[in-house]
Amino acid sequence: MKLLSILTVAILLMLSGCSGNTSPKPEMTKPLIVGMDADYPPMTFKDSRGKLQGVEVDFAYALGRELGRPVQIEVLPWPQLADAVLNQGVDMVMSGVSITKERAAKALFSKPYAQISQMAVMKEGAKLPEPYSKGRGMKIGFQSGTTSEAFVRRVFPEATTVPSVTMRDGMVKLLEGKTDYFFADAPAVWYYTANTPLKGLMGWYVPYTQENLAWAIAGDNIALKERVDAVIEKWKKNGFISRTLQKWIPVRIVTPQKSEPIHFE
Repeated sequence: MKLLSILTVAILLMLSGCSGNTSPKPEMTKPLIVGMDADYPPMTFKDSRGKLQGVEVDFAYALGRELGRPVQIEVLPWPQLADAVLNQGVDMVMSGVSITKERAAKALFSKPYAQISQMAVMKEGAKLPEPYSKGRGMKIGFQSGTTSEAFVRRVFPEATTVPSVTMRDGMVKLLEGKTDYFFADAPAVWYYTANTPLKGLMGWYVPYTQENLAWAIAGDNIALKERVDAVIEKWKKNGFISRTLQKWIPVRIVTPQKSEPIHFE
């Protein structure tokens, strides 16, 4: 009887231990809070019903599944996203963010998942931009606080610059004749000249820069960065990244420069 009692207790303890192991770890149930702008199609934007969609939305929910964490998306204006990740209001920013020295000094970045470039948009029939003119006589638009702004101010210092709060506002100003050209990331140029209700826009498909897109992570969260980097490597190998990009950016472009960026002094 004593032996039976000991065995019974042992089995109960084993069952209790197994039951405890099935409980989710606290960090696995904690939502992954992702910051996004909603004005960067096809990366992040809202459809006609107001539903958020795009490349980064697909990536965010897929990342949550990989990490075993529910995803909570916080939609913020582009200028507020940097503060959100710095102040740890969000765990990471997934919004078509290019890696720059200034940004990398303030936040961690995941491994890059795509490479893009700056390109120009103009009205149909407009004269092509002269890349070495320094912008003399040009009115050039861009979205404030982006690498497009930094590029325009550096390469076209003599242009009349016309900042816009949102990318769409910049495209509207272009159609209204308030600017001659609008510079933006290549995916946005492809979207606005192919799929948007705004008609009459033409893209100048010449890459002016090379930029790596990645996800910005709160500076002290090294553990999250390491896990995200591992997922990116997995997705590169199994083709998930390329399939997702092709779903939202179904274009193939050959430029006069054979896809090599124009270099400026």
